[in-house]
Formats: sequence, C-alpha cells, structure tokens
Amino acid sequence: MSIRQHLVKFWIVLFLGIMSVCSVEAQEKEGLLDDLIKKSGMYEQISQLPAYVQAGMVQQQAAGISVEKSEVVSRILMEVFQPDILRKDVKNYLKDALEVNDIQEVLVWLDSSLGMKITKLEEQASTPEAMGEMQQQAEQLYTQTERVEIVSRLDEAIKATDAMVQMIENMGIAAAIAAMSASEQESEMSQDEVVSMVKQGVTQYYDMYKNITIVSFLYSYQILSDEELMEYIQFAESNIGKKYHKAGIEALNIAVKNASKKIGELMVKEFEAGVDE
Repeated sequence: MSIRQHLVKFWIVLFLGIMSVCSVEAQEKEGLLDDLIKKSGMYEQISQLPAYVQAGMVQQQAAGISVEKSEVVSRILMEVFQPDILRKDVKNYLKDALEVNDIQEVLVWLDSSLGMKITKLEEQASTPEAMGEMQQQAEQLYTQTERVEIVSRLDEAIKATDAMVQMIENMGIAAAIAAMSASEQESEMSQDEVVSMVKQGVTQYYDMYKNITIVSFLYSYQILSDEELMEYIQFAESNIGKKYHKAGIEALNIAVKNASKKIGELMVKEFEAGVDE
C-alpha cells in the first residue's frame, strides 16, 4: 500500500471516529435534556400553557366573534399550543444554549434533596386549589418582612418577575392576534400595533406582577428554612445557575413566540379561504 493510500485510510478512520464521538455526545445530550426538562418542572409548566392561552382568548372575545369562528380559533390554538410541539421548541433552544457539562451540573442540583424538594413544592403550588389558598393568605404572607427580603433576592437572582412579564406578553399577543384575525369587525390596527399595545399594557403592571411573584414564593417555599432558601439563592446566583435560568426563560418564550407566529399564519389562511361563509 502506497503512502498516499495509507494517508487516505488514516483520514477516513479519523473522520469516522470523530463522527462516532459526535453521535454519542448528541445522544447523551438528548437524554440529559429530557431529564432536565422533566426534573426542572418545565414539563408540567409547558402542559399548562394551552389552558392559559384559551383563557386569554375567552377574554378577547368581547371584541365580537361568531360561534363558528370561535370554534375555528379554539381548534387552531389547541393545534399550535400542543405541549409536544412546545417541548420540542424548548428542547431545541436548550440544546444550543447549554453544553453537556452545563446540563450535568444543573442535574446535580435538581437531583439533590433540596433541589427535588423545591421542584415538588413548586408543582404543588401550581394547582388551582393552591392558587386559591395563596390569594387568601397573600396579605398575611406579606407581613413576614425578613422572609420577603429573602424571596425578593431570589426573584432578582432567577429573574422570575421578568420571566412572568415576558410570558404574559407573549401569551397576550397570541390571544390578541387570534381574536383580531377572527373578529367580525375589521381591525384598524396592524399586528405590530397589537404587539406594541399588549406590551405597554403588561409593562404598566410590572409592580403588580412583582408582588404576585413574591407572594407565590412566600407561599410555595413556606416550609423551607431561611438556610434552605439561601442555599437555593446561592445556586441561582452562581454562573451555572444564572446560565440555566436565563436559558430556561428564553426557551419558553421562544416556544410561545413561535406558536404566536404560527397562529397568525393559520388564521390568515383559514379566514381568507372563507371558513365562515
């Protein structure tokens, strides 16, 4: 065998070896991301999004939408906001935003006794019954001055209020675009103007959303000691904690934005075809 043939064989073997390693790493990352999404509570959070959008759509229907169009809108919303589609968008974003070692480091936290305890408390606090109880206890919870200071620091660390505002904006935009597209009355506003209007409306209530975040933390984590909360904050303020929470927030918002864009496209397609004729 000539030197040239040896070199060709060497490069082929090297290339196949690199491809094999990349394939194994990709498979490993897929599995780790699935674990991350489930153990972080994002899986359940995504499952709840369709109901929130549907509720927002009901509020928008005051603009005047026929029963037939309302049914079309509901069908499109449920089609676009399928949890599996949203999870895929979230996963794709996280795949680019986080390295394998990042995911592994976050999973160490999520698999810790405190990490699992916090996730469980958050899931328990997200039920309708818990929401009602939280509202009843809000005033009493806010009297715990020292505790309020601690959870305010947590809010600052994980940007929970900012995440809530962004999510409400995107959900509101999705519902508003759906309602505008289906309205019997011709809208004088463009989609860009609708987006701007929703954002302005949400922004002016920022302080209210911050109070909601603080109350939800006070309620959700009330059985945690101050020391446990501080340990959570230390993770949230670490480099990996910041990277993880930022990526999670952006992933959810990208998923909702993609869904909102798809809603607009499907609405135009449906109603230009004369669905309600």
